[in-house]
This record gives sequence, structure tokens and C-alpha cells, in this order.
Amino acid sequence: MKKIIYLLSIFSLVALLTISCSRDEDTGNISTVTATVHDKYVDYAIPPDFEPIKAMKIKESNSQEWTKVVSIEGFDYEENFEYQLKLRKTYTANPPLDSYSHNSYQLLEILAKTPK
Repeated sequence: MKKIIYLLSIFSLVALLTISCSRDEDTGNISTVTATVHDKYVDYAIPPDFEPIKAMKIKESNSQEWTKVVSIEGFDYEENFEYQLKLRKTYTANPPLDSYSHNSYQLLEILAKTPK
């Protein structure tokens, strides 16, 4: 009987430790935003290489600032078109030090596509 209680105690302890340690990343806040995507690519240098790559410029509806974004999940960008998009924005609370952005975006809906 003591062996069964001992084994159950060990199993419970292991299960408790597994559950408490299973959270490997704090995703922070998730929100839905509307954003304008600029009609031209821009060059963007990301550390540590600092070699320029092509990026999109987006401006969220509640901001006056343009932000450079390398990709939007589920979105196929065509240059010479300005887009209005509905996006899911995820802010990573504890990003890696070598991360180029604290935000990631996922396409929910294309609201407008205007030729420029």
C-alpha cells in the first residue's frame, strides 16, 4: 500500500511540474486592427546581418506612424496596390533579443485593394 501511495505522489508531482512548466512563451496581447498597406516595398535591414530585405509599410488606423513589416500571415502582397486590411495583431511580451519586431500579423480580411 505504501508503494502505491508513493508512486501516486511521484506521479502527481511530475504532472504538476509538467503543467506549470509547459508555458514556453508569453504571447501578451492579441487584438484586431485595421491597417493600410503602402503600395511600394521598402528596404529594411534586420540585425545581425543588416542586409536589406524587402518589407511592407503598414499604418494601423489608430496611428500616424508607418511600420515596416516583413510578412503578414495569409496575405499575398502585390506592389502598386494599396490595401485596407483587417488583421489579428499579436504582441509578444518577451521577444528574443535578436527579434526584429515585437508584433506579428495575421490576415483576417481584405477590406479594399486600390491600384496606385
